[in-house]
Amino acid sequence: MTKAVPHQGGAPVGHVVGSETVEAGTVICLRPWCDRPESRSQARKGLALALGARCGHEAPSRLETLRDHCVRRARRPLMRHRAACRPLGADGSCLASFIGFASEDAQESDEIRGSFFTH
Repeated sequence: MTKAVPHQGGAPVGHVVGSETVEAGTVICLRPWCDRPESRSQARKGLALALGARCGHEAPSRLETLRDHCVRRARRPLMRHRAACRPLGADGSCLASFIGFASEDAQESDEIRGSFFTH
């Protein structure tokens, strides 16, 4: 009999801080988006406020695409913390880093700030 090995993706590796980085924004937006449908409404409002009308309008579909890819194409179930949790898990940290690296060029321009949702 083999002993079940817990998924290490949820192991705390840091804390979600109220910073203005794309990485923090990804985690802060994706958590409630994955919790339940009612939370998505709150996330939509937050995205509209944070990103402005155009980007805020496009962001929910981009966020849903990202969530869908993470859920359907992962090699193992991704572990995440609830929206109100302060700890940042290993999977959330990896995803945030991935988004941060992918959006580095966009961050250099104030005009396109937050465009990680629009590419």
